[in-house]
Amino acid sequence: MTSKTRSPKLPRIIIGDEDFKALRLLADNVGGHLADAAEQLVNELERAKQVAQAKLPADVVAMGRYVFFEQADGTKRRIQLVWPDQADIAEGRISVLTPVGAALIGLSETQSISFTTPKGDTQTVTVLKVEKPET
Repeated sequence: MTSKTRSPKLPRIIIGDEDFKALRLLADNVGGHLADAAEQLVNELERAKQVAQAKLPADVVAMGRYVFFEQADGTKRRIQLVWPDQADIAEGRISVLTPVGAALIGLSETQSISFTTPKGDTQTVTVLKVEKPET
């Protein structure tokens, strides 16, 4: 008898159409040390449901939004998902071109996803809360 190992089912994700276009352009034009993260981002974009940016639900992780999430070890973090040129880990601004940033995009509150770190470890994160930035 042959058994196949199944990959864990990936959660459904939603991305606003404007973010989708900009993220696809970004991912398609990145190379070097960011190539793996760009490939992960492309994989996420390919399975995402696109909606009009104005219709993106408030509880969905999107560019510029704050995300409060929990790692599998119980560690909780609050970050803002940003474009690479805005990233500053000391300020809690994480680039979408990082493994965790690419994994979080499009998730809704309560959803979990696993991703591979640059060291080859697998980490799982669960979105606890999403907040829009104050304008």
